[in-house]
Amino acid sequence: MRFSHLLITIVASVSMASSPSGSPSSLEVRQSVERGLSFLERDGLAWMKKQQCASCHHIPLMIWGLGEGRKHGYPVNVEAINHATSWVLADGNLAKVFPDLPLDKERSEPDYLGPLNMALAIVGSGIGDSWAEKVQRTLLDRVVTQQMADGSWNANKGGRPPVHGSIDVQTSWFYLALATSTPKNGEGDPWEIQRDKASQWLTRMGVDTTSHQSLTMRLMVLSKLGGASDQKKQLVAALLREQDAAGGWSQTPNMNSDAFATGQALYVLMGNRDPGVAEAVRRATRFLVDTQQLDGSWQMTSRSAEPPGPGPARDLKPIIYVGTAWATMGLAGWWPVPEAG
Repeated sequence: MRFSHLLITIVASVSMASSPSGSPSSLEVRQSVERGLSFLERDGLAWMKKQQCASCHHIPLMIWGLGEGRKHGYPVNVEAINHATSWVLADGNLAKVFPDLPLDKERSEPDYLGPLNMALAIVGSGIGDSWAEKVQRTLLDRVVTQQMADGSWNANKGGRPPVHGSIDVQTSWFYLALATSTPKNGEGDPWEIQRDKASQWLTRMGVDTTSHQSLTMRLMVLSKLGGASDQKKQLVAALLREQDAAGGWSQTPNMNSDAFATGQALYVLMGNRDPGVAEAVRRATRFLVDTQQLDGSWQMTSRSAEPPGPGPARDLKPIIYVGTAWATMGLAGWWPVPEAG
């Protein structure tokens, strides 16, 4: 039996009728995931139609989130995934949907986070045909040009966190994208040098365990690509210590728990059997189920960029969408729909 299925069985047997402080039922969680997936589809398609931009948030995380839901047995609108991917990945369309623009008028560097997130979404969604792989390679060929001489990335300075992360967060994301997108069929590896430089930089810098996203991103790298088991255990223990009394995780020590930090924590803990993880997942699941909005989203607040970047955003749609995507993916991974029979 899969560990996630075992967790469902244990939690469901404790309490099918949940209370605010008790275990959520499997039905509650599945309904929460389904509402989250519906929101991602509905709001993602509306953003695509209105903005005509793949962005660094809505469209990549729509494709990734719906793909994760489908992978874990949830009913999703496959036509919506196909429609979005066809629009984004169509020949000659990349320059239109990923405008190569600076983040603000005071800066000149382009924002490569959209292409990066789309490249990651292709992997996360399970799209594996040759057409998608070709486009993914095109996207990554663009983003590797922003790698700095020391092996790190800081390609989107001035953007608001957590979507735009610190140097170590960015480098983890870029390294993950390059390492999970290696060519198949014996082709040469076009990014071996860049990936090795990034790996060396990450090793030299260590992990900032005081930063939630730095911690979760390094765990994601180790979980997806393999890594020292002792280091993973130390990082998991550090992550579990961050969980607050409400059952969630916060982006920074002076913020309340939210869907982004909690969902990302669940995602990187997926399948982990270290002591304390099952109880942490139960509490986090309770937190997310209780704080979900009726439309399937989770409320979020905007953070200021590092000076001299912009202050908090007035339009909360992007951060709400990103937070909802991570919460939905985290819950879906821990609470998959049991296979028939």
